[in-house]
Amino acid sequence: MDPAVFAEPKIKVTGPDISERDNSILALSFQRAIIPLTDLYDRKMIDTKELLHLVYSFAGQQYDESKYLGEGLRRPLSNK
Repeated sequence: MDPAVFAEPKIKVTGPDISERDNSILALSFQRAIIPLTDLYDRKMIDTKELLHLVYSFAGQQYDESKYLGEGLRRPLSNK
């Protein structure tokens, strides 16, 4: 065993999107989910951290909880 070679190297693999179709499906998913999710948030059924986690998931991204800034502002509920 060569001591100059790391026994447990850190490897990061990146690449382009698999297809453009994936992006359009994610965009449609996000568009359909954002209003119901923000309604749940405005009704205090989910907190800011859960909203952000779900929004990022529907957008096909990873939510970094270390960047959490605290509770956001909620829209007042209307009398529909």
